[in-house]
Amino acid sequence: MSGKYRAWKEAAWVFLLSRLLFVTLTLFSLLVLPQLLPNYAQHIASEDHFRFPLYTPQSLLYSWLHWDAKAFLNISHVGYRHTPDVAFFPLWPLVQSIGALFLGDAFPASFYFAGLILSNLCFYVALVLFYHLLSKDFGTLLARRALFCLAFSPYALFYFAGYSESLFLVLCLAVFLLLRRGTLLDWWLAGIASFFAVLTRSSGVALVLPCLWMYFVQFWQEGGRLKYTWKQKLAALTPIALIPLAILTYMYYLYLTKGSPFIFRVQEETVWHRQLTMPWETVTLLIHAFLTQTTLVVANVLDVFFVLVALISLALGWRLLPWHYRLFALALVVFVISFPTHTLEPLASQPRYMLSIFPIIVIYALWSKNSYFYRSFVAITLLMLAINTVFFLGNYWVA
Repeated sequence: MSGKYRAWKEAAWVFLLSRLLFVTLTLFSLLVLPQLLPNYAQHIASEDHFRFPLYTPQSLLYSWLHWDAKAFLNISHVGYRHTPDVAFFPLWPLVQSIGALFLGDAFPASFYFAGLILSNLCFYVALVLFYHLLSKDFGTLLARRALFCLAFSPYALFYFAGYSESLFLVLCLAVFLLLRRGTLLDWWLAGIASFFAVLTRSSGVALVLPCLWMYFVQFWQEGGRLKYTWKQKLAALTPIALIPLAILTYMYYLYLTKGSPFIFRVQEETVWHRQLTMPWETVTLLIHAFLTQTTLVVANVLDVFFVLVALISLALGWRLLPWHYRLFALALVVFVISFPTHTLEPLASQPRYMLSIFPIIVIYALWSKNSYFYRSFVAITLLMLAINTVFFLGNYWVA
């Protein structure tokens, strides 16, 4: 069996198994739980938009339309008419809008279902690329374990919902695969994929570090210093400039449409309360949150727990990773921690943002060589994923 075919096959069974889990949890959360827990039913009914009576086909079909999925839905339909939405970068809503054209262009159905379908298609492609990348860097056994660790991680539900996580992951993995191959065309394709990754999520700027490291390894270490001409080196370096260019492109678009290239930062700070903060200041915000009487204690504990698990895992598994994996993970971690919310839940959404740091998944797969760790990891992560999914379907905030 060829490597490419094996990647599609290995990804397929993990993908289908995980989608079966989400469909089962959807039916359980919408048909069974409301009868057992009246408060859960009331919370579902508290949804302000696209509210449907329980136990109807509409309530099942629209059960994943919560939180950021609604923001992406609105942007894909009317653009950035609602100015606070400029904090959401444009590529995913654009892709969702294009998908809606093929489903009749009717709001909200076409846009919502386009988001669900495309999110899941992107995740399947991400699984294929992930297997292909890891089988080359670590071997097929680890690649197979890594697929499971990724698809059933505690916040993998956002790879099912109409969020931008799946598209962002596809683009990041594509960059790593292209850099690994390293032809001049691959460098340009990696630059383009990085450009689109930044237009999907601002954290895509983290790709600049693995790109620069792989450029150094290929063109300036002893083997490549004499192998390539200065023109070839310059031609490979130029596409990396597409990463900051993506930010400038979005800023220029906002200047044309909103009159200010910096309005996305203004909206982040004033509406979403998220702003650039030194990591030690983030710790100060956390201490303040825990010392303040608030109903967000449980949320803060969960946020801190999942962020710490990611950070500790990266620290313990640091030496197990190649340098470009390390730099990408480190850059993403620093980026995420440096943009807390200046509220009584400073790490809101941070566990979900950690989801994109696929090198941490690689560490879990490497540790899974120990059968005891693997069995424990599977049991814990499946339980957490199920709990998070049930809460999300009940219209509770989940990262």
